[in-house]
Amino acid sequence: MKLKATIAAALTVLMAATPTVASASHAPNPRTWQEIRNEQVAKAVVHELFNRHDLKAVDRYFRQSLVQHSPDIANGATGLKQFIRQKPKLRYDVFKMIADDDYVMLQSRVTGRSAVTQIVMDVFRFDRSKIVEQWDVVMTEVPASESANGNPMVTRGKPSKPNRHDNERIVATALNETMVKRNLSIIPRYYKEPYTQHDPLTPSGLVQLRKSILALPPDATFEPGLIMAEGDEVVVHARLRNITPTPVIAMHVYRVDNGKIVEHWELYQYEVPRDQSLSGNDMMTPRTGP
Repeated sequence: MKLKATIAAALTVLMAATPTVASASHAPNPRTWQEIRNEQVAKAVVHELFNRHDLKAVDRYFRQSLVQHSPDIANGATGLKQFIRQKPKLRYDVFKMIADDDYVMLQSRVTGRSAVTQIVMDVFRFDRSKIVEQWDVVMTEVPASESANGNPMVTRGKPSKPNRHDNERIVATALNETMVKRNLSIIPRYYKEPYTQHDPLTPSGLVQLRKSILALPPDATFEPGLIMAEGDEVVVHARLRNITPTPVIAMHVYRVDNGKIVEHWELYQYEVPRDQSLSGNDMMTPRTGP
């Protein structure tokens, strides 16, 4: 538990050097037909494949050359079918769905993947309405009654409609200022109370955020991957080193309210090297688009 707490405290704050995001006006960004279509496909995947275990859904919604980053699933459409066959009790309950350009993120409570209930964040990358790449981060669920903050690890709700690119910039700037530069004086500019934390090992509030920053190892590093947003919610995927002996892969969701970060969900797991992964791929890769 001490090791997990060390990871939690560091991951709560160590999200630095995030990718540069494109500039945008302050008007809300309308959803594109592509994002709407991709979200529809993601919902169909959950219903038909993850919950009904219809293997033909793999052929309908995934490319045969699917690039898989989950260490528990072999590469390609064939590997995904094999995984579903091996999990006859698999069941997804999706709490959050965020669509941005070619990407859709699902935050779900999952049973039947292992002997315990898990929280999973999946990211799908689409090309012409077919899923061509998949990442995930998986963590055992801790009930709210056993959490350090008394909050559930997942909550339902759709993003609201503020400017997504403004919110990406707010999160990227806040994390760079606080985590790279360790500039605690900047916290009131980018965060506000009540700051609600959903990591089960980390208390809510900005006092704990400050403590976590001060507790970071001096050689802790962050390797940025995907950053995406819909409305007031921003997703960041990353690899973190020198927090524990084994690198950690994390996926975070930040909610922004009137220009300040007010809520944070996160999942993290130890990285499985590609030579030990069923997929043969890294668990985290940079986003190639804007």
